[in-house]
Amino acid sequence: LHVCMPVTNNRRKMASCNRNFLLISGIAIMFMFLLGVFYTSLDRQLDRSGLVSNLLEVKDYFVENVDHKSRLSEYCNIEIPKREVMGSYDIPGWELQHLAINIRHGDRSALHRIPGTTTPQVTLTDKNSSYLDVRAREYTHHFKCLHLEKLSLPNSTDAVYDGEEEFEHDIKAAVNPKKAFLKSDFLLEIGQLTTRGFMQHIQLGEQFKRYYGDKFLQSVTHSGNIYVRSTNYARTVQSVSGLLIAMLPQLFRNKKHKLPIHYYPNDSDEVMHGLVVRTHTKGIPGNHSEQDIRAALVETVPKLCPAVSMHAKNQKLTFAADSKLMKSLSDKLGPQITTKSIAQLTDAALPGFCHAQPLPCRTRSKPGDQKSLLSHLRGDASATEATTSVREMLSMNCLSENNLEDMMDECDREYCGAFAGTDGGLSATSLSIYPFLREITLHLVSAALHGEISPAASAAAAVTPPVDVSDIADSETRRALKVKRDKKNKKNKTSPSGE
Repeated sequence: LHVCMPVTNNRRKMASCNRNFLLISGIAIMFMFLLGVFYTSLDRQLDRSGLVSNLLEVKDYFVENVDHKSRLSEYCNIEIPKREVMGSYDIPGWELQHLAINIRHGDRSALHRIPGTTTPQVTLTDKNSSYLDVRAREYTHHFKCLHLEKLSLPNSTDAVYDGEEEFEHDIKAAVNPKKAFLKSDFLLEIGQLTTRGFMQHIQLGEQFKRYYGDKFLQSVTHSGNIYVRSTNYARTVQSVSGLLIAMLPQLFRNKKHKLPIHYYPNDSDEVMHGLVVRTHTKGIPGNHSEQDIRAALVETVPKLCPAVSMHAKNQKLTFAADSKLMKSLSDKLGPQITTKSIAQLTDAALPGFCHAQPLPCRTRSKPGDQKSLLSHLRGDASATEATTSVREMLSMNCLSENNLEDMMDECDREYCGAFAGTDGGLSATSLSIYPFLREITLHLVSAALHGEISPAASAAAAVTPPVDVSDIADSETRRALKVKRDKKNKKNKTSPSGE
């Protein structure tokens, strides 16, 4: 999100007195929200058709360059967009004063496991050394400049719906130079940032530095110029740390100055998770029936929005994964996989595949396959026949790359419906994204009004009832800029020179 103001002679003279603030949020929700770019003026509205066309150009670039047949390779080796693809924020007659950046975490380990399967062990070689990107260790000494700072709201409660993973994140260890990135990527616990994921944000930070550096980022000289927010996950804290280290290296030269990363320790306070009631059964007594879950959630998490849950549930009921694909997967891996969604099955296989790990295989083979294997072991068949039989057995009981691509296609359908579907998905997204956009907008308004970000902005964002987001983005920002202009005019009237 950009906040720009018209440039005048007086504004140029005052430019050196203006503080620039940067809001960075590391996000743990399952979907990337493109927030867009908003330019506001005191007296006129900028024609936004040019901005929209720039966004469409970026979209077209990715669509044209993705070959469906090589989708797995494309996904596992995604590159950071170059500056010429990103376009330019610089508009003649306008000065960029405040910037909000919203990022996703980088490459991570899987969150789920496929029941009844195992992943064959492989021997590490130079060809799959991406299990541990040693370059990540070259940056961890900068973690000494980071400080984790807790946020809290009145009457907050620990959430019982604490997300998709049950692994307890140690976010303090995540930014401890002596503990970060010691394990190889394929040995990580569930949902952890890989060294590749960290290096992705180093590259992204370097790209932003080139994009904004000359005119904007160089003016960020101390922690008072920047506000950083993250969810309380190790992978998001490490992701935003990598981005900051590369984008704002000047802040990491003096280890005595600490740059705080703010987070809510209680998930029930976190607006970046959205407002959907997630039926996670951890900590809920009873047999975990839908009634038990709903009662526990309503009682302990009062901030959740029932309307969002209703819309999301209605949309979810309209989705069913392709029956032929599910039958094929069930035949290969066993009927127990039907307890998982297609998104969970894909998540269990895709992260490891991107790190050169074999795809999951069925733990127990079928009776016919066991007979073929026993025949080979007893020498009842020729070597050629036995080898062929064993290969067929493995092929029949392991996921293939074609399976995985088909699963990714089904995930596209599931997520497109969940976040933009006409049966409730889009309505749920519109409501869920409001508190997060509200928080960002309040920080920008606070910076424009007071020259600093108000500590109360996050709290206000989480407790304010929903209103139209476009009204916030337009009216509040215009009001902030108007107040700033009035203060400037008042100062000019009292100036001896009248400037």
